Amino acid sequence: MARPLVIASCALMGFRPDRDTGRYYRLLLNDLRDKWDGPLHVATNDPAGFSEGIDLEPVPDVAALRRCLWDDERWQDEYHRRLGWHPRNHGIGQYKFPHMIEVYLAKTELMLRAAERFGEIVWLDAGLLFSVFHDHAVPDHWTGYSRPLLNEGLAPWLQGFSQDRPVVATIPRKWRPLKNHRPSFHGLTFHDMGRLARQALAKPQPFYAVAGAMRLSAQDAGMIRREWPSIWQSMLDLGRAGTEETVLSVLAWRHNWHAVPLAEWMRRVAVPPAGWDGP
Repeated sequence: MARPLVIASCALMGFRPDRDTGRYYRLLLNDLRDKWDGPLHVATNDPAGFSEGIDLEPVPDVAALRRCLWDDERWQDEYHRRLGWHPRNHGIGQYKFPHMIEVYLAKTELMLRAAERFGEIVWLDAGLLFSVFHDHAVPDHWTGYSRPLLNEGLAPWLQGFSQDRPVVATIPRKWRPLKNHRPSFHGLTFHDMGRLARQALAKPQPFYAVAGAMRLSAQDAGMIRREWPSIWQSMLDLGRAGTEETVLSVLAWRHNWHAVPLAEWMRRVAVPPAGWDGP
């Protein structure tokens, strides 16, 4: 008998002073628990307020998770300096709140560990519905996840993709002649991403990978662990700083991951609000 599909996520609280993430992480993950009939695994540094039935994993040390992917005592200064190369980067979250990159890398490590533990997971970011549908705000009226879509459609849809590589959510990567030298993807330019890809022997594609939704196996996690360090270091050597999605994009290009627009992922787990036509 096939193992039930595991949905995994994480909720790391207290790192965004500009957003009440704790509130909407709990709202959405508890809603997901209510709608999803299969296992739900959530790693968190603050387990209070979550529904019974969620498999909670305590996260006592976010820094230790970050060190698994980037072990540098001066990480914060090095990251901030590289990100600050262009004024357009000064307004993004990880520049204003330097600890955010630690959360992004910790989240990635938790995702890899979940895939290794369960053999295969579907990763859904804790705040996915509100970040995509409502620009991180908590709306007055919301319907949350869709029980029929999750339980009757998600697994069969994913089975339509071969099991030999991840299925990853994507956003468009657009060539714009007058803007290719400006930061456009987590602090890197269109040309930066092309250079990074070529150093990794990857052919740039017209999309970026985003980490909000992904199907990942234990074998996929092992591949990411092996290839992550050289791509991350190449990014730093270029004098740039990005996020986990910088590396995941290069890996997706290099290994021809199944690339699915984020909007399609969203329509597989929830009913979009009226008027929404994609990110």
